[in-house]
Amino acid sequence: EAQGKSLGTALGALYAGIFPGATMHTPVDVTERALAAMKACEADCVVSLGGGSTTGLGKALALRTGVNQLCIPTTYAGSEMTPIVGQTENGLKTTVRDAAILPETVIYDVDLTLTLPASLAATSGINAIAHAVEALYARDTNPVTSLMAEEGIRALARALPAIAAKSDDREAR
Repeated sequence: EAQGKSLGTALGALYAGIFPGATMHTPVDVTERALAAMKACEADCVVSLGGGSTTGLGKALALRTGVNQLCIPTTYAGSEMTPIVGQTENGLKTTVRDAAILPETVIYDVDLTLTLPASLAATSGINAIAHAVEALYARDTNPVTSLMAEEGIRALARALPAIAAKSDDREAR
C-alpha cells in the first residue's frame, strides 16, 4: 500500500484512488468491491503495482470495464504477460482467456523487487518457471514465445540460487 501511495503522489492530478484489497486467486467479491471503488473515483484506467494478486485484480477489472491497464509487477511469476486471469467464486476457481485481459503496458523495475524476501522470490521464481514451461506446450505457442520461455527458464535457473545466497544481489534480481 505504501508503494501505491508513493505512485499516487508521483502521478499527481492523474491519480484517482487506490484499492488495497487485492487477494490471492482473485475472488469475484473482491473484484466487485474494486469495481465499485473504481467507479466511485471515476478511474479511467488501472495501474497494478504489486505481486500476482494485484496483477490478477487489475486484469479482472480490465476484463469487466475495458479500460487500459498498466502493470508494474514486484514479483517474478510472469502472469502480467498473459491474456489469462484466474478467478474464484463460491470456492470454485475458473480461468478466463480474453485479449482484454492482457495489460497494454508492463514496466519492470528491479528496485521494486529488492524488498521481496528471498523465500518469496524463490516461490515466485519457481512459479515463473512453471509459467514458462506451460508456454512451451500451449496450443498457441510459436517460435518467439518458445525462445522467450526457454530464456526465462535459463535466467531464473541462474538467478534464483544467487538471490537465495544473497537476497540483495541486484544483478540476480
